[in-house]
Amino acid sequence: PRATVTLIDHRGRQSGIVVADGAGAFALAARSAGTYILAATAPGLPPLATHVAYTSVDEQVTVDLRLGADVRENATR
Repeated sequence: PRATVTLIDHRGRQSGIVVADGAGAFALAARSAGTYILAATAPGLPPLATHVAYTSVDEQVTVDLRLGADVRENATR
């Protein structure tokens, strides 16, 4: 929980950044359809990144990320 989560577009530009809540949930909106990198960081844990594809800006995508052994972040856009 409380991980910083960043959405990065195909040009390497930051499209959004949030801090996950105490339960690990967060929401980020894509600016346009396409493939993004979703990166998560938390103090004392190695960073984690994954690709997320949006077919439209209205699409809702759920991503389950695990930071370290026991920390999980859940995203819904």
